[in-house]
Amino acid sequence: PAQSQGNRLTASEQAERLSNIAKQALSVYGLTQASLKLISHGENTVFAVDTPNISTVEQERYSSSRFILRVHRANYLTLEAIESELRWLQFLSQKAQLPVPEPIATLEGKLCKFIKAQEVPEPRVCSLTRCLNGNSILDEQTTDTSPSLKLESIGRLLGQLHYHAEHWSKPESFTRPSWDWNGLFGDMAGYSNNGARVWELTPQPYRNLLESVSKQFQATVASLTEDPSQFGLIHGDFWAGNLLIRQQEIGVIDFADCGFGYWIYDLARFLNDFIWEPNFYLCLEKLLHGYNQIRPFPEAQLPHLKTFIAAQYATYALWQVNRAQDHPSFRDRLEQELEDTAVGIEQLQF
Repeated sequence: PAQSQGNRLTASEQAERLSNIAKQALSVYGLTQASLKLISHGENTVFAVDTPNISTVEQERYSSSRFILRVHRANYLTLEAIESELRWLQFLSQKAQLPVPEPIATLEGKLCKFIKAQEVPEPRVCSLTRCLNGNSILDEQTTDTSPSLKLESIGRLLGQLHYHAEHWSKPESFTRPSWDWNGLFGDMAGYSNNGARVWELTPQPYRNLLESVSKQFQATVASLTEDPSQFGLIHGDFWAGNLLIRQQEIGVIDFADCGFGYWIYDLARFLNDFIWEPNFYLCLEKLLHGYNQIRPFPEAQLPHLKTFIAAQYATYALWQVNRAQDHPSFRDRLEQELEDTAVGIEQLQF
């Protein structure tokens, strides 16, 4: 009953209740003097945490006064899976020295923790990272005088992520989803723990179209191997909206979907926003030029690029269906999102 009551709340009412969790979390991190500001209430609920030592000029990679607090979605990833994401970020930020969010431990030394609060039916996992300075790549596009150089830099960053993923010795307890066929279209379809239910909830005629993409993807990955040169720990949501630029350095945020997948998955995620651009293949060439400076991209996967892009359109639609069950903003725009996705898949002609 408490869960269904929460589902009847508006998005702003849900976020307001989750802010009570965030307030409780501040003391766990020793930040009782900090203030909270809602950034987004979507997949997770994200707050900016501003501390009193405000600096007017931010010259460093990380903000000196702001942190990012996530209240993680309920009934999805385990505490161990969320901790694994943070272990990966810890390595990338501290050892590999890449521009990514750096996790902050609680006063007890934990990277994440269940927090309870009134009016929220179940405890939520909370995690905190340092705030990466920079402007969104999306904001820079209108004034960009050297887009090809930026694409090469983005390709290099992706190559660095994959290089370190291939060579990092993961902790024994490390666990993340696998974005293979079962992860995207089977048991975890819709980024859920009940893929069959998500498929049942997907209305026609969209379900038939998404099933055709699923079958094509299944046939494609059956021809690929999970050799480390082909498959490993990927970002999972590597698109322009998650890229920041500061003094020509490009960083990446939001590792919430990181998991095990084919290296081309991250490339396809970035390129699916460019697929209709007349210079699409030039974009691909620039990205690969940067990537190959770090590690060789598996060329055998490139003929399947459109299949992976179609798969991401389809998994995005299934995610929309799943989240529409408990999030009013997703529910309100579901029909339009499904219609737009169907148009995109049909135009791909993959």
